[in-house]
Amino acid sequence: MKNVIDKLFSGYGDMEAFGGNAPDQGTLQRRGKEYLTKDFPEIDYITSCTMSRSFRAKEVIAAAEAKLGRFYSVLIVLALSIAILAVLAVFARLLKLSPKDD
Repeated sequence: MKNVIDKLFSGYGDMEAFGGNAPDQGTLQRRGKEYLTKDFPEIDYITSCTMSRSFRAKEVIAAAEAKLGRFYSVLIVLALSIAILAVLAVFARLLKLSPKDD
């Protein structure tokens, strides 16, 4: 089974600074969703997400502790938590940029 991330359109690539053609963040902040729909018609949107019940945090932590020790497993869990919060912050910002449907 493919991961959801593998199903998202990736044709625009990375940011321009890294050789891709992805939306420009400054233009996105100024023009919002209109910029995306006009200039990036193939772009996919994530409108909601849920945590899968199959995710077993205790098992992941136990496996990390067994291989790396407690200190490094705590660092890994902390890094993953920060990454999840960062993604949620980006989604919240993008939702604020979208024009409200009347």
